Amino acid sequence: MKIKRYASSGDYLKDIEPLLLENEYLNNLMLGILYKSKDKPATSSDLYLMISHEDRFLVGMISGLYLILYANTDLEEFYEQLANYLMEHDIQYPGIIGPVACCEAFKKAFESKTKQSMKLLMNQRIFIINEVKQFTKLESNIELAKASDIDYLKDWMFDFLEVAKENPTYEHAKHKVEELISSKSLYLLRYKDQIVSMAASTRPFMNGVSVSFVYTPNRFRNHGFASKCVELLTEKLLKTYDYCTLYTDLSNPTSNSIYQKIGYRPVGDSAVYVK
Repeated sequence: MKIKRYASSGDYLKDIEPLLLENEYLNNLMLGILYKSKDKPATSSDLYLMISHEDRFLVGMISGLYLILYANTDLEEFYEQLANYLMEHDIQYPGIIGPVACCEAFKKAFESKTKQSMKLLMNQRIFIINEVKQFTKLESNIELAKASDIDYLKDWMFDFLEVAKENPTYEHAKHKVEELISSKSLYLLRYKDQIVSMAASTRPFMNGVSVSFVYTPNRFRNHGFASKCVELLTEKLLKTYDYCTLYTDLSNPTSNSIYQKIGYRPVGDSAVYVK
């Protein structure tokens, strides 16, 4: 069994991109991060690892906080090797994200090796869409967020990240808004001359792009604003990309149902575990 650690995300992408593209929809998180970071120098906390034997492999990547996993095998030896490597090299990470089977296999190996436990933080469903079904008749439009919107959008972003269980700070929320505005990725829904909802395009990859940061403040909820914002943004993005992806929290059946009415269809499940 071979363990290889890569010095940069660009080198890593060259080797694992064909493997990830075999299941592009399920791997859009890892692919999107790698495409964005491939020309940037790695930080001391980044990890780009592949464990392989013959035609079986397990990849693990840290570029940010979580360890992101993908594999084409459920053999325990692969996950034990990964858990051992992380322990021996004192790799720090708060939790894992990946296909449910990968996360459960790593959780078992981690708990066996460390005698510590991992708990499920969130079950997610991955959706894709190739064509929007127009189902809302709300007279509204989307527009790019501007620097002058930051003061209230940082509060919206903080609330979004808090619901997503990311333990945000206001400084981090403001930085995320500034980053999205700078990249012209954050869109706002305007209804009757008032901004009522937001959504963003994130992680462009080979043939698609993700929709994320979908949020409507409490005072504007139950009017269909979030679904209209997603509908209009998705329609715009599909003029450039073959498809869009979107992650949802399985504990929120209402939003799952709404996205399917727009035309999103489920393609797989993902899990988030934390120590």
